[in-house]
Amino acid sequence: MFSIVRLVVVLFLFICSSSFANHFDGAWQLVKGEYVNGEGKLVNYADAKMNAIKTLSQGHYTFISMSGDKFWAAGAGSYSFTDDKYTETPIHTSYQSTAGGKYQFSYQIKGDYWHNSRFKDGKRVEYEVWLRLK
Repeated sequence: MFSIVRLVVVLFLFICSSSFANHFDGAWQLVKGEYVNGEGKLVNYADAKMNAIKTLSQGHYTFISMSGDKFWAAGAGSYSFTDDKYTETPIHTSYQSTAGGKYQFSYQIKGDYWHNSRFKDGKRVEYEVWLRLK
C-alpha cells in the first residue's frame, strides 16, 4: 500500500511540474526574421545581416544583436508568458525604450524553434525565429 501511495505522489509531482515547465529557459540564436523600421519599411534580418543571442532564465532575459560585424542593440529585463503570449519588460536597453513599456508577442514553439510575432495597431511589426542552442 505504501509503495502505491508513493508512486501516486511521484506521478502527481511529475505531472504538476511538467504543466508549469518553462519552455523558454535556455539560450537562443536568431535564425531569421523581419521588422518594420521607423520609416514604415519592412526590413528582412538577412538583408541587414542581423544575428543575435538571447538568454532566458527564471523570468529574466538578456540579448545582444549585431548587424554584420557592428553592434546593433542589447537589452535585459523580465519576461512572462501564457499559452500563446510572450511578454518582455525591458529594464536596461541600449535603445530608447518607454519607461514601463512592454513588448508582447504571439508565439509558437515547434521543437527547437521559437516563432514570435509582434503586432501594433493590428499590423505585424516584427517577426522572429529563434533556435534553441544546445
